[in-house]
Amino acid sequence: MEIIYSMRVFKSVASQGSFSKAADAMDLSPPQVTRTIKLLEEHLGARLFNRTTRAVSLTAEGQRFLERVDVILQELSDATTMFASDTSMFRGRINLDIPAGFVPTTLIRQLHRFSDKYPNIDLRISVTDRTVNLVGEGVDCALRIGELQNSSLIARQIASMAMVTCASPGYIARHGKPDSPSDLVDHPQVSFLLGSGNKPYLWNFMVDNVNQVHVPVGVASTNETTAYIECALSGYGIIQLPGLMIEKHLKEGALVEVLSAFRPAPRALSIVYPSREQIPPYTKAFFDWIKNFFRDYDSAWLCR
Repeated sequence: MEIIYSMRVFKSVASQGSFSKAADAMDLSPPQVTRTIKLLEEHLGARLFNRTTRAVSLTAEGQRFLERVDVILQELSDATTMFASDTSMFRGRINLDIPAGFVPTTLIRQLHRFSDKYPNIDLRISVTDRTVNLVGEGVDCALRIGELQNSSLIARQIASMAMVTCASPGYIARHGKPDSPSDLVDHPQVSFLLGSGNKPYLWNFMVDNVNQVHVPVGVASTNETTAYIECALSGYGIIQLPGLMIEKHLKEGALVEVLSAFRPAPRALSIVYPSREQIPPYTKAFFDWIKNFFRDYDSAWLCR
């Protein structure tokens, strides 16, 4: 039995909470994972997992073993990359999740530069506006906007994004511009729904240097960024979101900022990941690349 390989399989099952999900994450078959764990348990003389038809959880022995495995694998990773200077030596797969609003931005068009620099890293991008279970769905890292609430995830802020409240010229021609947030009571608004509970995203405005929260009430609601933006472009109502996501529409005049005097505080853009432990060197390389990307990103909607 190859003990380091077995440790990595064990670590994956412990992180994923599932033999089948661990198999997907490691590009193995479920029988391979099951057999590896069985041989490891026989080698150690201890049961590492409690298994039921619905869940897999660590035993007390498994938890103690995991603590040692984390240290061993981290030291192994550090030792094997301590002399690496050739970026072609970085090999692996990164599962990245991004909000749909980033698809039309420069980010997607520039990700090939990361692949040019690290040709042996397989970057797999999923696009969704729903809340993703990073561990459960095998996602290594994700871009997230705003503060993480009640989360065990690690967040590394990489930029701050200016927010914009806007509408189409056609909408403004029909309804006029609101002069203050209190005028929104007379204006149709489009709500963006968050998470599985479909709670509306709360708008914010700075009024006399005090943050004022506004619950959008309007004619339409959606849980997908592209549809949200399309609602505004079609003149359906007013929206609020990071200006970076609609920079092209703002430059071309398809959308016009309103309530600019009450623009809210910028929102954090972070790269989030499940744990500080066992971050592969190729994933760390991506963290550094994307942080530098946003540092050099020339946009009025990014706050330096």
